[in-house]
Amino acid sequence: MKIAIANVKYSANVGDGLLSECLEFGLNNINDMKFDISSCDLAGRTRYCTDTQARSTRKKYLQILDSTPKMMRRFVLRTGLSLKSVSWRKHYDCCIGDAEAVVIGGGNLFTDVDLNFPTKISVLLNLAKQRRQPIYIYGIGVGDVWSKRGLEILREALKNSDIRTVAVRDRRSQQNFIKYFGDIVKQSPVVVRDPGLITSEVYKLDDGVVLQGVGICLTSPAAISYHSNISVSNDFLLNWYERLYSQLTEGGARVEIFTNGDEEDNAFASDFCSFIKAKKGIEIELFSPQTPTELASYIGNMQAVVAFRMHALICAYSLGKRIVALMWDPKVESLMASLGLKKYLVDVNTVEVADVCSLVLLESERSDSNCISVQEEALNEIGDLAKNVQSLSVRYQ
Repeated sequence: MKIAIANVKYSANVGDGLLSECLEFGLNNINDMKFDISSCDLAGRTRYCTDTQARSTRKKYLQILDSTPKMMRRFVLRTGLSLKSVSWRKHYDCCIGDAEAVVIGGGNLFTDVDLNFPTKISVLLNLAKQRRQPIYIYGIGVGDVWSKRGLEILREALKNSDIRTVAVRDRRSQQNFIKYFGDIVKQSPVVVRDPGLITSEVYKLDDGVVLQGVGICLTSPAAISYHSNISVSNDFLLNWYERLYSQLTEGGARVEIFTNGDEEDNAFASDFCSFIKAKKGIEIELFSPQTPTELASYIGNMQAVVAFRMHALICAYSLGKRIVALMWDPKVESLMASLGLKKYLVDVNTVEVADVCSLVLLESERSDSNCISVQEEALNEIGDLAKNVQSLSVRYQ
């Protein structure tokens, strides 16, 4: 049976690819089911990008938007999205062509930042409607801030779509889906674990590796402000990370610096390394993964991880690492609450760095059995999705 999975698998932020690979693995390795899976990247990408120039496109895009006056920005966005929709439609048409079902799965996809996902998902849904393909929405995040236009676009696309399942990744997303789309979609949203929580099942790592210490996943202020209501300056975050790095190393920890691969994060992390060299005379090697496997392997060598990025935290948790989450997008707060680790969620604007270090070096209260239980839930839920796709989908073409 052929199915298409739509998300942003080949994003430069390889955390997106990690959760996509986990979902694909789960579908094809539970209950002895096998699907012929095609990946439909909503941005039209077809592979993990190792081209630095190509990966910097998003960084330039954000810089242009930031410097564009508000009224002109709307015009630029709508014009750009209209032009891109043509190429997206061709890409989606190819990806979902003869699929018997389409899974919109994994990631913060039902959100509205500059009409991005509402436009992309509406194009996909309209194509699926033409082909009479059933839709399974699985493991997504649903935002709580929508523009009038973004909501109109997605609601219209959802009308008369053959939605078979709606599964979201947290209670907040469930409430938001009901609020914004509950009168359009008859299927009540259920809450499931994020597919990325089966990371340890997907990426079999060497148990004999020597753990390297604490990994700090750096995120740029531009990315934080673009996706959340939290605002931090470059100087503030550089100095905050420097204090964290210094206090951890002074406490005897070996500290590693990495990103999730986003080019704006890489640029900021490079600035941080230069900042440390100028201030302390220390050369820091920055690690930027280009594939999900590289990210999982790198985090697998850590004892603990500190991060804003949600899927760095999810990956680390699944691999049995201590995690300290830095507050920005509400999705991270929802994750930590769902794992019973809200104590390890901190606001960089209010919490002292020394207290963050104490949490990093503190033995986690989470038991191995709890981590195993969470992963079993995630696996079983993906297994239920596989059963639903196999039993309910029929070939309409």
